[in-house]
Amino acid sequence: MDVDAEVDAHERAATRFADLVRSLPPEPRPVRGSAWSTLEVGAHVLSLFRGYTRAATGIEPLWPGLDGVAGNQRLLDETPERNPAELADALEVAGEEMRAALRASDAPIVAFGDVAASATAILGLNTADVLLHGLDLARSTRTAWPIDQGDAVLGFVSLAEILPAFVKPESSGFAATYGLHLRRSSHWLLAFDHGTLRIEPGRPERADCRISATAVGWMLAGYGRLSTARALLTGQVVAYGRKPWLAPRFSEQFNPP
Repeated sequence: MDVDAEVDAHERAATRFADLVRSLPPEPRPVRGSAWSTLEVGAHVLSLFRGYTRAATGIEPLWPGLDGVAGNQRLLDETPERNPAELADALEVAGEEMRAALRASDAPIVAFGDVAASATAILGLNTADVLLHGLDLARSTRTAWPIDQGDAVLGFVSLAEILPAFVKPESSGFAATYGLHLRRSSHWLLAFDHGTLRIEPGRPERADCRISATAVGWMLAGYGRLSTARALLTGQVVAYGRKPWLAPRFSEQFNPP
């Protein structure tokens, strides 16, 4: 992965997100599908910027364990900003500090428990996170929030680096091989084998389930912003092959990263 491309994508997403937060009403509003309010979503993203900076500089992992729900709540509780203008200003500063810290890092960064990731992977993961939370806010405020297919591809490539660490222990009874085609981009092999996952670029010769998807559709479905049924009905995700019914089971194998 190209660190410059990841830095540019992150800066674009973070700038858009800060602008959106600055435009929010000062009163918190509910966010569909989330226990957080609009202002808490802004604070959550700010907490991630600061957390990744601490991880990149060796202070502490973003999540000491792999429990993302508890870890995210702890980070949110440590982030006092809630005023839209204050949040937006802090997002701009913290985003720049995060990018600088990651660009300066020349070793894998321990960010999730004892799971290490490259700086480029962390940038791509966080870019996807910013875009997804921007969509959450946009839906709550009826604001347009387009997501670029290229940015979604960068997010998936980044996710592929750490995704095997997030396979659920209870997936030990599951074995299946998927062939994923991100349209106009790339092919991937994803093979589950009783609690482990192997990810490789390239089109597998054999696969139990083949999936063709837009990068944005795959990202939205994978992160719960688009139901699998709707993704399939609208053609953003198409499953075929010997066992197409395995498509919905893919995302069920993971704890959220």
